[in-house]
Amino acid sequence: MAEKPFGVKKIDVYTGLDLDGYLQDGGGDAGNANQVLISTGGVSPQVDWVDLSALTSNSGSTGISFTDLNDTPSEYATDPSDANKYVKVNSNADGLIFDGLTTGDVGGFDAAVNNLIVNNNSIPYANITGEPTHTFLGLTDTPSAYNNGKLLVSTLTGIDFTDTMTITKLVVSGPLVEKFTRESGSNVGLDLRDGNVFQLVLGSSTTSVAFTNCPASSGEAYAFTLIVSNTAADVSINWPNTIKWAGDTGDSNYVPTRTKATGKSDVWVFTTYDGGTTWLGVIASFGYDSLPTS
Repeated sequence: MAEKPFGVKKIDVYTGLDLDGYLQDGGGDAGNANQVLISTGGVSPQVDWVDLSALTSNSGSTGISFTDLNDTPSEYATDPSDANKYVKVNSNADGLIFDGLTTGDVGGFDAAVNNLIVNNNSIPYANITGEPTHTFLGLTDTPSAYNNGKLLVSTLTGIDFTDTMTITKLVVSGPLVEKFTRESGSNVGLDLRDGNVFQLVLGSSTTSVAFTNCPASSGEAYAFTLIVSNTAADVSINWPNTIKWAGDTGDSNYVPTRTKATGKSDVWVFTTYDGGTTWLGVIASFGYDSLPTS
């Protein structure tokens, strides 16, 4: 049987429409895939096939937007104070709404956190339950105890305190200041950990000198300056027997001649490269007058 078109002004559908064929718009066009029929309006309204993206939303924009859906808000914020809201399920659990984030919206939130989010306030420490259980010293790769005056450095296994660092190159853009230590007495031990510049103030009796706690290990070089100042004349010094003096002629008792007059000072320099087992000693300059001794 040949197909014959027919026209009607109105079709009311109550329980469903079963078509064994196709629909055409007012111009007899069957449309393309995924198109929809819309009313064209006007004096003689017809229907026409259009792409879904060509539909006009409730907001007047082209296409279907979030607010065009049946279970979403009908509009976005109309007032600046309504901006920055969250999307959440309404109380009837049958649609979505725009609202602020409050206590109970996220599991684990308490009143203190809600106060922070909603009112932009800080959380009082008293509202935080329990004391912290972790500290810097309690971590798996940190020291077990603090060490006063030490520096933190990275190691192969973590972080540790130290007062010794190996630096490939040190560039100082300002002055380099060294600690100065003054010693006196008949038995003086120069603690070389104190710095690199010392003054030995001689009294009226013979003074014995020892070098202790050399900061350098074997294979490392260390040097210090010693200013020897006389407050009395002709005072003798007993030096460590580990010193090799510049100008030594092979005499085991050889010591360079120094200035022994009252009020005079000489400057000595001592260097080691074997951890303090051997010291190279020399008078760098001598005969300074009236240097401070206190």
